[in-house]
Amino acid sequence: MKSERIGSVTRTRLNNGLTVLVKEIKKFPVVAVQVWIDVGSADEQSTQRGVSHLIEHMLFKGTKKRAVGELAGIIEESGGDINAWTSLDHTVYHLVLPSNRLSLGLELLADVLRNPSFDAGELEREKMVVLEEIKRTRDHPERWIGDLVFEVAYPKHPYRYSILGTEKSLRNMDRKVVVDFFKRNYCADRMTLVMAGDLDQDKALKKAAGWFGGVPSNHTLLLKP
Repeated sequence: MKSERIGSVTRTRLNNGLTVLVKEIKKFPVVAVQVWIDVGSADEQSTQRGVSHLIEHMLFKGTKKRAVGELAGIIEESGGDINAWTSLDHTVYHLVLPSNRLSLGLELLADVLRNPSFDAGELEREKMVVLEEIKRTRDHPERWIGDLVFEVAYPKHPYRYSILGTEKSLRNMDRKVVVDFFKRNYCADRMTLVMAGDLDQDKALKKAAGWFGGVPSNHTLLLKP
């Protein structure tokens, strides 16, 4: 584990290749935590259009230890908030919690990122949710124009494709495509954990190493076929 100071931020590279950024901000008794995954819609093949965004949805749909909805319930009961977003190049999971619940937040994020269940029934339901998102895009001219501009500006680059995917790609996407994409990309050397707020830098780093130090560089989650 190797650390360096960059201004007020400490950057540490864990032994498994995962990067941790820590910044102490003592003004308020809260902490913000994000995990950036170095994968987005630009990394998808033709049969995978929309899979990055779909995985973002599915990671809140239960793990091997926690049922659907349990994660959000724990966070809300602790006075926190959790959410995520997908872009062309990254997928990001973030939460805000009271500072005395940092350990809980790290545990939950580690569970989500290492042990998602990818329940087949939930996957089909979430595909329908994303299909509705695609339809709603057509009801918002500014979003639709944005997609059209990228399609024209990047005729040969994957930036031309919508982050949400297409109706065809989503309807044809099975669980194996989702799980394989997850295993290949959600690995330690493609993850950056960011912690900022009312925390002790050394203690926070130790907690992060405890929960995320076991993430393999080449993901080998044993998920049911």
